[in-house]
Amino acid sequence: DFFSCGVLDESGYLYLISSNSLLLKVDAATMKITKSFTLPPPLAGQCRYGKPALHFAETNLKCSAAVLDAARGLVYFGLGSPLKSSNILSVRLSDLLIVGVVILPEGTRLSNGGFISGLADYAYFG
Repeated sequence: DFFSCGVLDESGYLYLISSNSLLLKVDAATMKITKSFTLPPPLAGQCRYGKPALHFAETNLKCSAAVLDAARGLVYFGLGSPLKSSNILSVRLSDLLIVGVVILPEGTRLSNGGFISGLADYAYFG
């Protein structure tokens, strides 16, 4: 189990995601976990090409990048695994609720990078 990426918000909280689907909110000043959430197995109704869109229940989940949208109170995680296509997960910072998913085309893999454009309100992953 390891943390492959995360972000730090302006309030001093870290948002981290682990290889075994654990999402954490950590107070950076004290290094205490303030909230935790285990990502669910594939979400019902979130399918593409007849296959489950999200594969959170597996090990070896890799977060390629995390970007913070402070204005909207969201963090976006680019997720994937060696055997599955990648997804972009949108999580609300206040309660760690999953509020959206972008399902990338089959075979798409994300590399290690991402950023958010404040002008155009877009998150970019590569």
